Amino acid sequence: MTDGPVIVTYRDAFFDLDEPDTEREDYLVMVVGWIIDDGLKFLRIGSERLPDGDGYRAITRVPRQCVVSLRSLQVGQSQLKVVDVAREEPNALSLGGDVTDRVGRALV
Repeated sequence: MTDGPVIVTYRDAFFDLDEPDTEREDYLVMVVGWIIDDGLKFLRIGSERLPDGDGYRAITRVPRQCVVSLRSLQVGQSQLKVVDVAREEPNALSLGGDVTDRVGRALV
């Protein structure tokens, strides 16, 4: 696993109590942060890392079965590298302009 920040894309269990008949087959959500716990059933990601090792805030808990992709972020002087953790395939991106992934979707 990675010690640096990651991008996790997961299939959210979206529903609306006001409109119970509303279904979304592929409601993909992205969260950027640090892996706090990589358990058998859940992946916990902290989006805010506190100073002095005081832990994390804005914690997202994702069921492992809902994870679509897990990519690490590696920041260099002039580029941002997104690496698919499962395949470890780097994708170097220029930091100038919009940051996009392999198929051109905006990451930020």
